[in-house]
This record gives sequence, structure tokens and C-alpha cells, in this order.
Amino acid sequence: MVSLLIPQVKHRPYQFKIGGTKTYFEFDVSGRIVPRFDNYVYLDPSRRDEYGIPNIQVNFSYNENDKAVMAQMIQATHQVASVMKMILPCIRQTGDMHLASGGGEP
Repeated sequence: MVSLLIPQVKHRPYQFKIGGTKTYFEFDVSGRIVPRFDNYVYLDPSRRDEYGIPNIQVNFSYNENDKAVMAQMIQATHQVASVMKMILPCIRQTGDMHLASGGGEP
């Protein structure tokens, strides 16, 4: 089993984790999204669950800096895969967001 973490530094604003076995590798590249006033969570009283509780809605978008860091992350993933002579089956794009706050993931 292999587990490697390359931490975030000033010139590389993301961390790179590699984990796996002799036959399976996984890359987990993650960066920090700077909090913005335009990104928020709210209760929508017009949309309720079966118990009448308002649904949680998320208003979220990336700014240009976020997009630039994501492009760096994708480029780094391709570079590492190339050095390891691996073919990447998929890279999750921005539409597959994984957000965390306070230690939990939605």
C-alpha cells in the first residue's frame, strides 16, 4: 500500500495525494476555495421535503482565481500520470464539486 501527500505551498496552491496498491492508484488533488459573499447556503421555503421542512439550497460559483488553480491541478495530475506511465480513466471536472465545511461533506 502506498500513501503520499504533497502539501500545499505558496507557489502551488493545492495539495496532491497519491494512494493505492501495486495495481490501483488514486490521485486526490484539492485546493482551497476562498470564501466569497456570493457563495452561501439558505433555506428555500417554497421547496419543502415530505415533513414540510424547507430544502437547503446552495448558491455557489467559482471566480477566475479558482478556475486558474483548478487548471493548474489538472495539469499537475496529467504530469504525474505521465511520469508514472499511467493512463487516466477520468478526471472530475468542476461540475462534480466536493465541498467541505466544518469537517463534513454534503
